[in-house]
Amino acid sequence: MKPIEPFENLLLSKRYSKSTVNTYVSLMKQFIIWSDNPALSITQKEVDRYCYEKLYRQGMSISTQRQFISALQHFVRMYPEMNISQFNFNRPKKDQKLPVVLSKEEVSILLGSIKNIKHKLAISMLYGCGLRVSELINLRLAHIDIYRNQIRVLNSKGRKDRFVSMPQSIIPLYQRYLSDYCPTNYLIESKASTKYSTTSIRMIIKRAQTRAGVKKKVTAHTFRHSYATHLLEEGIDIRYIQVLLGHSKPETTMIYTQVSRKHTTQIPSPLDHLFGNSIPDKQHTSLMLSLV
Repeated sequence: MKPIEPFENLLLSKRYSKSTVNTYVSLMKQFIIWSDNPALSITQKEVDRYCYEKLYRQGMSISTQRQFISALQHFVRMYPEMNISQFNFNRPKKDQKLPVVLSKEEVSILLGSIKNIKHKLAISMLYGCGLRVSELINLRLAHIDIYRNQIRVLNSKGRKDRFVSMPQSIIPLYQRYLSDYCPTNYLIESKASTKYSTTSIRMIIKRAQTRAGVKKKVTAHTFRHSYATHLLEEGIDIRYIQVLLGHSKPETTMIYTQVSRKHTTQIPSPLDHLFGNSIPDKQHTSLMLSLV
């Protein structure tokens, strides 16, 4: 039996998500094919060379390299006879990139550009409830309680359940959608009554962005980032936002304090202090121009 199959079974037995299992298995397959050696004879030198020649030189992301190291760690634990020490694994630090956040006006323009009711409901749910795209496509009609304005999100990231609020403004659109499309199981269904694909959601967003003329890079997750940031700007306590997003650690939610306009615009610039927080008069303007 090839070592990849029991490796996949091990990950499944550890109850990793399907996407994580697929990613780890795919990365290990690519590495073994690249090495052109029997999997269990791969050495530490080949790991180092792969990280440099394949991952670094070919411009793979830091995230991909971190995932590869994680997959390799599981693989080596399963096959300790390999000549690889776990103490030599170096996982590069994550990029500390700030999320792209849409303004409320941009969200409104994007939603207004979508004419199809099902598509409009899908994107409205991403923004109005702060859902991940995987949570949206797995959301069933039975999980929605419009009388209590609640949506139950089951088995989301980290195998956690949570409740989120059903926006009042979505309810008329939701009821119109039920009347026109008559879904039977999932909220957003295909014509075959199966759940939508993430690819279909991405295409909806891409077409809406083109029609709306929004220049920012917009993904399904951008609406979740915008939801959290706008809640923070409206004065909602960040601890409640953490619960609504389903974050395990408050540090994950704290990133939105760095993109919230409410927090950053309240900090005066020392240049404004220099001019007394007033509109510069002619003397100040001349002083500024003299610095150019």
